[in-house]
Amino acid sequence: MRQQNDKPEEKIMARGGNPDLGDKKMERLCRETQSKEGLGREGLRLEKDRQLEGKKARKEIAMGIGRYIIRLTSCILGAGGDAH
Repeated sequence: MRQQNDKPEEKIMARGGNPDLGDKKMERLCRETQSKEGLGREGLRLEKDRQLEGKKARKEIAMGIGRYIIRLTSCILGAGGDAH
């Protein structure tokens, strides 16, 4: 027999159910990590924001590299710098 670790509210969220239950999951995560790292609910939110900022920065870098490759390719093909 398989042990079931998921709480009912996590299952509902996984199916796209009630979004208010996400707070319950956040509170449970908060209680679990608070004893380990001393982070409260606000600390978890700050960590999530920091990860999101990193994701945005990586996306901007990738877009810049993409634009550079397009310019380089168009230059090699003889279009000059006019074709964007």
